[in-house]
Amino acid sequence: MIRVRCLVTLVPACVLGLAVAVTARADDTPSQTSTQQALNMPPAASADQPTPPAASKTEAQATCDKLAAAPVPLSPQARHPDQIDWQQAITACTEAIKDDPKEARYEYELGHAYEQTKNYAEALIHYKAAADANNGDGLQALGLMYFKGLGTVVDKEKAFVLWYRGAEAGNAVALENLGAMFGNGDFVQRDDNKMLEYFAKAVAAGDAGALGQVGVAFVWGRGDPVDYKMAANYFQQGADLGDGFSLKYLAILYERGLLGPPDKFKATQLRQKAQEVDPTSREPVLPPAFPASASHGSGGGAGRSGGGIAGGQGVIDPNGPRSGVVATWRDPNANNQFYHGEVQGAPTWHGIATALPHCWPMCTVKY
Repeated sequence: MIRVRCLVTLVPACVLGLAVAVTARADDTPSQTSTQQALNMPPAASADQPTPPAASKTEAQATCDKLAAAPVPLSPQARHPDQIDWQQAITACTEAIKDDPKEARYEYELGHAYEQTKNYAEALIHYKAAADANNGDGLQALGLMYFKGLGTVVDKEKAFVLWYRGAEAGNAVALENLGAMFGNGDFVQRDDNKMLEYFAKAVAAGDAGALGQVGVAFVWGRGDPVDYKMAANYFQQGADLGDGFSLKYLAILYERGLLGPPDKFKATQLRQKAQEVDPTSREPVLPPAFPASASHGSGGGAGRSGGGIAGGQGVIDPNGPRSGVVATWRDPNANNQFYHGEVQGAPTWHGIATALPHCWPMCTVKY
């Protein structure tokens, strides 16, 4: 299945702005009208929320941001939750809110700290406060609480509307989660085209986790025939950014000889790498008819379709550089590792680039 980040299995994220008249507050039950608007009007990916001004912060605010800021999807620099003193974060963020009650991100960060200590009731309170201020991270996190039933009853309709609002606010993870809902048929009718549309927007908005989602779509034959080599392209791109889920899926493809002769040594390397860089990553969910082994590489899987999404670039040593990622880009800026503008000219599949530029994620992709 497709995963909702930190949630389920095609893959919503745990790693989609048009103005839509969603009038419900975060603590209200979404109306039928607001839900229908979200279903019919997929939002465009927007830039990340503006970085807070570099005005001087209090010590509490700086500590709150340092310990409990929204995690960057698959960032190699991100600290593992087990390495953070969440009680210190709770203390700092509580003081940060007192110092600046109008800054919604401190409400989100306090909710994040409470969630990490499994105090879901308090997390819900502060996520709601952030969501009521239209904070994208707060909307995404509150949607996840309703989706999983943490501190509240499961309400996938409310999760859908909150993620839609989060997408409008520029939250890339909310885009990925909406794609997963369409891919899994969670609350909404299953729609592979919308699934891929949202995943494409999530990737363009900087969510590397959506790369693994697209890889799973190729494994399951969702939106196009099964294509293991194309799936490997996306899994490798996710693996290059430290996604354990993508590393594990790559390991299976190598182990079963779906990218060439079976290579159990490389599969073991990939699994070890996944354990090293992303020890809490989900295990892949395989299609019912997934080959146990193959004697040759297969670019596709004739006669197989359906399934759900669980949850990039070429067949590359997991410890090596991202070789080949710019080979098919026509824009010369794609080759510049430090380019910060827009690049275009990528080959696409259902609107999704089949290779990331070498400058990504510093640059933005324009289709």
